[in-house]
Amino acid sequence: MSTGPLEQMDPLPDVPERAQNAPSMNEIPTGPSEDVSMRLIAVPGGSTNSSFFSKYEVVLAERTIRQGQKEIIKLVYESLPYEKRLSEYDWSTTRIYKLRAVADPRCDESLMQMMMPEGGADPDADAQADANRLAAEVGDKNTKLHCYRTTADDFQRAISHGR
Repeated sequence: MSTGPLEQMDPLPDVPERAQNAPSMNEIPTGPSEDVSMRLIAVPGGSTNSSFFSKYEVVLAERTIRQGQKEIIKLVYESLPYEKRLSEYDWSTTRIYKLRAVADPRCDESLMQMMMPEGGADPDADAQADANRLAAEVGDKNTKLHCYRTTADDFQRAISHGR
């Protein structure tokens, strides 16, 4: 039994729509760079990605916004394959670094989004414990954190100047 000629359908995308619209980490942020005083807090589990051309690592940082006021932010550290990764530095969680960074609202996300492993599986027990511990500082695991991006060059410059 035939219902008539078949109509051609648009091909299904290979990736979900959300991923198609997500900005690439290789895109350059459009905002002005600024010197941001911050203390690195933690490296959330499963948040390091790399490609042939560049690598990035994501850490949480505490940014000083006003005298006595702090804000937890997401810091994206970008490096080229021949540059030192952030995790290879002996950085301190008690030291304040003054890093040149660019605010990039395209990569703002919540602590829980940062802690989720790729593929959408539930975070492991250690990642869940880290998220719960850090949530007290953030206020809520679902609160969007402002995202800033810095480079390996800018981090090296901050360390060498003793900032």
